[in-house]
Amino acid sequence: MNLVDAQAGPAQKALLAIAHESPEVTLKEIPHLTMPQHHDVRAENVDLKRLGAVLAVAYERDLRGFADLLLVENLGPRTLQTLAMVAEVIHGTPVRFFGSGPIFICSGRQGPASVSCSAQDL
Repeated sequence: MNLVDAQAGPAQKALLAIAHESPEVTLKEIPHLTMPQHHDVRAENVDLKRLGAVLAVAYERDLRGFADLLLVENLGPRTLQTLAMVAEVIHGTPVRFFGSGPIFICSGRQGPASVSCSAQDL
């Protein structure tokens, strides 16, 4: 998954759309979604309480961009992955792009930063 790829704009917008929706609406939809087989997230892996808490904080904030979403408290890699996959199913926005290397997003004191790694680094 690469949410900072040049082609990831629609996925980023879909994630923000979910963050701007009422958390209750999103949480009611999630159990009824059927994830494609290529997704690593299954219903038993989703902590709806944690996801709901993150969505509630995001909903209350004035998120103006994808970087703002990355700075939401308790939004870790697994929760971001879950949200991205939910956005892919609901909005039809792909989060996997071929031809680009793995990119990891790190949130630090200066804000989010992307770090590109080669396969040897993993």
